[in-house]
Amino acid sequence: MKASKISLVLLFTVLGLSIMIGSAYAQAPDITIWQAKWFKGKAVNKGWNHVDGYPDEKKSYTTNSYLRFGDLDVVNSVLPMTVCIYDSTIADWILMPLNIAYAATDSLHFLGHIQEDIAGTVGTDTIGMTIRVVGSMRGGTLTSATFTTLGGYTKGNACQIDCAGFDLSEIGYRSLNVTGKLVDPLKVPDDLRAKFIH
Repeated sequence: MKASKISLVLLFTVLGLSIMIGSAYAQAPDITIWQAKWFKGKAVNKGWNHVDGYPDEKKSYTTNSYLRFGDLDVVNSVLPMTVCIYDSTIADWILMPLNIAYAATDSLHFLGHIQEDIAGTVGTDTIGMTIRVVGSMRGGTLTSATFTTLGGYTKGNACQIDCAGFDLSEIGYRSLNVTGKLVDPLKVPDDLRAKFIH
């Protein structure tokens, strides 16, 4: 009888510890510090354009941009991000909203994955990347941070006209490398920053 009581006590003790440990692991790190943060970024696309019946053409593009994190969705572990690229042909910013499915190590370090189909100028473009974001704090303030892709790609649709005047479907298959550094919001162009003031 005494042995049975001891066994029950041990059983409930182990069960209680398991629940406590499980709860501790279930509590994801708080990364709300990243909300509304800006990065000045650079994207490098390298790859090939394909048009049926023609030789593939090697292409490389470098684009400067700003990246802005939005409001955190803790329930689904998603951090929205907007890529902001200035288009001189229309004298305005093009905003590309993306969603980062993240896994946080701690409040200053998280990994993420992006996979999106985006309505492009012609057809649908696809973008995918894995990312790493690391920051440093001083006096309770985020003072520096880096945004880096671990691997990325784009598949984009476009049109071109051949010498005979026929429309041809052109598809670009490219790698994508994005790097960025945390920037003070006051150093972001006023007209861009105004687009996020509601």
